[in-house]
Amino acid sequence: MGLLILGLVLLAEAVIVLLPSFKSQTQKGISVEEAAQLMPLYPTHMSATMKEGVVLVKWRGTGEDVDYYEILRKTSSIKAWVQITRVKAVGDNREWYEWKDSTINSGTPYIYGVRAVNVYGTHSIISESAIIASP
Repeated sequence: MGLLILGLVLLAEAVIVLLPSFKSQTQKGISVEEAAQLMPLYPTHMSATMKEGVVLVKWRGTGEDVDYYEILRKTSSIKAWVQITRVKAVGDNREWYEWKDSTINSGTPYIYGVRAVNVYGTHSIISESAIIASP
């Protein structure tokens, strides 16, 4: 019985000795270099709608530590995205965002995109709208 108790005490001491090093590793987290390589989540519920010659672009914030959102646009014939503007992320970044585009050309079909960009400049994939036909 005495040997069993001594074994349990030694086992308990070994666990206590291991726990602090485990905690220090989890508290340390990742480096700045590793964080810079992480892609932010992409914006969800993205939509673009035309009303009275203006396109309203809406999306839901990611809830992550995002610096800003890039609003992008391309035509259906030209596949390259062009950045139109940036919208600064605010608060806890869980709210709805919207931006209005009044720089469209009549008769040109557009596709809009939104992507999140973190403080390191790493961006998410692009959330893409359906084709918007301008009048």
